[in-house]
Amino acid sequence: MAQGAGLRPLLRRMAALPVEERVRLLRALTEGGQRSLVHHWPSWAHDGQLAPAGDWRVWLIRAGRGFGKTRAGAEWVSALARATPGGRIALVGATAGDVARVMVEGESGLIAVAHAGERYHWSRDQGVFTFASGAKAFVYSAVAPDPPTFADVRGRGG
Repeated sequence: MAQGAGLRPLLRRMAALPVEERVRLLRALTEGGQRSLVHHWPSWAHDGQLAPAGDWRVWLIRAGRGFGKTRAGAEWVSALARATPGGRIALVGATAGDVARVMVEGESGLIAVAHAGERYHWSRDQGVFTFASGAKAFVYSAVAPDPPTFADVRGRGG
């Protein structure tokens, strides 16, 4: 079963209500409840945007424009960073500029999916995104002469 499946039927029923009723229900939530609803990605994602269960090494999302690949990746990386203080993450793209523009600064990138009040630090020049947990994501380019290894990610201090 998908991670957000329990809340999805409720959201579908809410979506079917008249606008005034939806607004009344949402206003009845506490500010924290509203934030929790907005930030609970598994409730909003479709199944193809949620990481597979189990022990896996590669998660491939083969889909076209507009599917939500960037959002799925940013949400997964952010959740991983929240759960792994001090963790090291590699963000690899065609060019360092692409990684910065899409994966970090884009409309569905790491900055966009940060929770309200969640601190982060983005150093574009150094290619390091630091999460509130202390986890760091490092930008790597596929065109770099020496592609990174996972040992590079673990050892890179930023």
